Amino acid sequence: LLPAPAVASYTACDFSPAMLARAQERLGDRAEVVNTDSASLPFENESFDRYVSNLGCCCAPDLDGKLREAHRVLADGGVAAMSMRIANGEGDTAFAVIDEALKGFGLPPGPDREGLRLGKDLPALKAKFEGVGFKSPVAWRTW
Repeated sequence: LLPAPAVASYTACDFSPAMLARAQERLGDRAEVVNTDSASLPFENESFDRYVSNLGCCCAPDLDGKLREAHRVLADGGVAAMSMRIANGEGDTAFAVIDEALKGFGLPPGPDREGLRLGKDLPALKAKFEGVGFKSPVAWRTW
């Protein structure tokens, strides 16, 4: 997210201290940064009017928990936006190249997480969001 005059404050959550340091650097005193698991957010119900997760679904070992928490902390009438990487699919070129290169060094493949596959089935993806309480989710591919 880029700082915008219309935004009063940001709360940035990540499991990576380096990512949080970068967010703090970019957003300054307009941001609270919290090192936490997306499936166990330390916020009250309906705390936020926006929830944005960029490529976070593929990193979440507990996708259902992440989505439940996103819905829980989002205020009534709020908007959530999430993007996801689809492993080994069309449009996954950079990650596919990295995975292929690492095989040559004998490294094991990365974890097989639901968030890496679910985007291949858009009706199932929408049903997953509806299952945790989101109303009228929209899902599409960008390529």
